[in-house]
Amino acid sequence: MKKRVVQVLVAAIGVAMLSTACVSNSGSKGSADSGTTDFPNQQMNMIVQSSAGGLSDQISREIADLMGKDLGQTMVCQYKPGGSGAVGMSYVQASNPDGYTIGHTPVEMVMLKNLGYADLTSDDLDCLGRAYTTVGALVIKAGDDRFSTIEEFIQYAKDHPGEVKIGNAGTGSIWHLGAIGLENAAGVTFNHVPFDGSSKSIAALMGGHVDACVAAPIELISGVDGKELTVLATMGDERAEVFSDVPTLKESGIDYTLIHWGGFAAPKGLDEAVRDKLVDSLEKAVNSDDFASFLAERGMEPAFLTGDEYETFISGQTDLYKNLIDEAGLLSK
Repeated sequence: MKKRVVQVLVAAIGVAMLSTACVSNSGSKGSADSGTTDFPNQQMNMIVQSSAGGLSDQISREIADLMGKDLGQTMVCQYKPGGSGAVGMSYVQASNPDGYTIGHTPVEMVMLKNLGYADLTSDDLDCLGRAYTTVGALVIKAGDDRFSTIEEFIQYAKDHPGEVKIGNAGTGSIWHLGAIGLENAAGVTFNHVPFDGSSKSIAALMGGHVDACVAAPIELISGVDGKELTVLATMGDERAEVFSDVPTLKESGIDYTLIHWGGFAAPKGLDEAVRDKLVDSLEKAVNSDDFASFLAERGMEPAFLTGDEYETFISGQTDLYKNLIDEAGLLSK
């Protein structure tokens, strides 16, 4: 039923946006038909596929600021949460391909069709480039006297099967699949609780409505610094620099890793000159010292890819997550 509601919502947005696109194509300033030599010459839009406050928001705002400065135009973030990113990415897909609308495309982009949330794949967008990678982290509310280490947490979950509530950024999101992967690797059973974005799942954790969350370091730092949250383990091959005192799952005897990545895309059909400008500006932003410092403070790394290299990477990730979704029993039939 939930998948059906999301599909209807995405379809409705798609129809509305396609109608808008048809109107704006006939006389929009800066459209593909009106010439591209002065692109961009007006405000640009960055579509964020989640709620404000989470990883997608912070990354999108930083890239929007850097690209806006490079291109000489203001780039404004607009929030379109829902359906594990389906609403926001479908909005980008249906927008006018004039270069004035781009959107954040996290790893969930390769999952939406397999989950039945939207009839959308990377082929339906103009994927400009990958921007970053990061790791998953398991976090609890500070002061929870039931468990203070990852070993105690897993033992508690074994002793209370199905009772431990794990918040995530939405059904089928990377953090939902991350929690399922942890569940399988540790031999436990969790109660998975979806929210529209990580910021809401973390707020629920702070409010005592769930027992733990899987999220990215960037989404947890303020809560950890404020002594409201405690990170039990990170999910990379090595410790996250920002949480250097926190062990990885592998160190704790759980053979499991989870890497999150994301990039940016535009509607299909960009003028080649416009696309080149956007890719060039994105590459400058990702490879800038400002972005590197921004990511380092949050346990993330710049990781620019574009062109054939990015397409090959996306293809491999699509196959990988299709298998994970199938294993989780979420594959759309």
